[in-house]
Amino acid sequence: TFSGCSSLITPPDLSGICYAKGSTFRETFSNCDLLESVAPMNVTEIDTSSANQFRAMYYHCFAITDASPLRIGFATTTQNTFYQMFADDRNLSTAPDLTSITTLAHQFMRLAFYNCLPLDVVKIGISEWGDFEDSTASDYNATYQWLSGVNSTGVFCKNSTLPVTRGINYIPTNWSIADLNGKLYAPVITNNNNTITITEAEGGASCQIYYTVDGTTPTPEN
Repeated sequence: TFSGCSSLITPPDLSGICYAKGSTFRETFSNCDLLESVAPMNVTEIDTSSANQFRAMYYHCFAITDASPLRIGFATTTQNTFYQMFADDRNLSTAPDLTSITTLAHQFMRLAFYNCLPLDVVKIGISEWGDFEDSTASDYNATYQWLSGVNSTGVFCKNSTLPVTRGINYIPTNWSIADLNGKLYAPVITNNNNTITITEAEGGASCQIYYTVDGTTPTPEN
């Protein structure tokens, strides 16, 4: 592998690779401080009987800003598939498109984008969150701190059936919610007794605006 190659700037072209087995790409480019981009890949299938396919592949690569050349086309993940894959890539602003992924596995995205400070858009096709209590569960810690340390504001693009759960293991607290095409969910506006309530779609926060039509100061009572 190229792990620890401090002078590597441009990765090899891996666009002909469409299958990943076992630890094939584990730590392949980890700690390549000057690496400016990810290797082009179009992975449509992984060996689901193995694990660690892309674990820490680009860990601690400070110069990478765009991971979109990595194209993911498979739906099923296995243990540690993307564990720490881009962790501590402090300049990563664009993540790979993960909309094809629909299943969870043990720690498969654990710390995947940890400390990617500029990252503000993530797309993923999963329809449920994993288990964070039962260590024997097949999806235990699947998204453990996966977006910890990213941009404080951003857009999370999700499957319509994925619950809106916010926190360190789920969706960043202040991010907006969009569908998998990137279309933001519209807020819900209700008007009741001179009180307008605006609620962010998909379980977000709400606020109330009081108003009057006679020039008096609005209060909850009038």
